[in-house]
Amino acid sequence: MKKIFFDLETQRLAMEVEGGWKNIRGFGLSIAATWDEENEFRCWNESSVGELVDELARFDKVIGFNLLGFDYEVLSAYRDDVHQLLDKVTFDMMLDLAHLKPGVKYPKLQEVSLATVGKEEWGKGIDMPKLFREGKIGEVSAHCKRDVELVRDIYRFGLEHGVVYYQGEVKVDWR
Repeated sequence: MKKIFFDLETQRLAMEVEGGWKNIRGFGLSIAATWDEENEFRCWNESSVGELVDELARFDKVIGFNLLGFDYEVLSAYRDDVHQLLDKVTFDMMLDLAHLKPGVKYPKLQEVSLATVGKEEWGKGIDMPKLFREGKIGEVSAHCKRDVELVRDIYRFGLEHGVVYYQGEVKVDWR
């Protein structure tokens, strides 16, 4: 099974977009990052969204954190077929963990990563649109790639050990 790990950063925050969180498509893509066995890390920008979506669709499994509710909505501003192409092959780790621990708020990547693999994010996602507008694309790319790395490492840990950690031990079956 061919797997790809994916995350993106945006150009704008909810408070900067008319309609706020109800208009995720208005956030705009700044940088996306992917990692797969063959190509390792790659970065994508707004002008390559079509190629990115086509690339994601080539894989048997797209793995990320809040893909269905956020990342794919951002991409849908550029292509109407994102959900049609990707939803069925997507493993959204955030939703899976929320389902496995009912009554607990949605997990944050930072919490799961620190508890499971002992790694932190680099920078804060909320700072990425400002850095993007300042032309600090390298910093945004590094942050995005780090998030992809964290998701990949958490996923591998869950596969190997059958558990991850988020407000205690959570048994997972990610085979």
